[in-house]
Amino acid sequence: SHMVTAQLVSSVAIPIFLANPSLNPAAITVLIGILASFGSGTPPAMPYVAFAVSSGWSKPKSMFKVGIYLFIVVVILSVLLGYPLASSIL
Repeated sequence: SHMVTAQLVSSVAIPIFLANPSLNPAAITVLIGILASFGSGTPPAMPYVAFAVSSGWSKPKSMFKVGIYLFIVVVILSVLLGYPLASSIL
């Protein structure tokens, strides 16, 4: 499901970013792929997360809270560090 999300968002976003010459579409596509694959904070996202929640090791609410906080940090770092780095390489 992560691959489908990345492919769908990329196919919609690339034409939009090609219209804006100040943005690097290749770098944005890389960031979309990275961020689409970072869904491990929610129980249905990855099998090992579902196993951890269903086994009683953690509660779904606490797993979701930690996952959301971690996702926010990853998005901020990706936008602030990942895009400039990818733009300089690609």
